[in-house]
Amino acid sequence: MTVTVYTVLGFELFKWSHYVEFCINNGLVSRWLTRYDQMLYVDATIYVRDLMVNSVTPTPAYSSTSTMQRHLEQCIIRYGCYANWYPWAWMRPQGNFQLYWNGGSA
Repeated sequence: MTVTVYTVLGFELFKWSHYVEFCINNGLVSRWLTRYDQMLYVDATIYVRDLMVNSVTPTPAYSSTSTMQRHLEQCIIRYGCYANWYPWAWMRPQGNFQLYWNGGSA
C-alpha cells in the first residue's frame, strides 16, 4: 500500500509505503513473514521521524490486520518546521485469499 502526497503545484512531496508478506494455510492467515514501512521518495523539506503505529492482530486467524503510521515533519532550515504529516495504512489479508487495504495521510 503506497501513500503519495503532492504539493499545491502538483509535485510529489513524499511517497510512503507499507509492505507485508504473509502465509495462508487451510483457510487461515497463519503468520506474517515480513512487515515494514519505507519512504520511496521524500522532498528536501521532509524529515522522517518515528513510526507512531506498528501493530498486528494475532495469527492464526481467518483474517489479520497490519497497521502502520509514520510521523513526517516538514521544515525549511531558515524558517523552522511548519507542518506535520502522518501517512497511515492498514492491510487485512483473509483466509479466502482476499486482501483489503486502506491508507492516507493526516
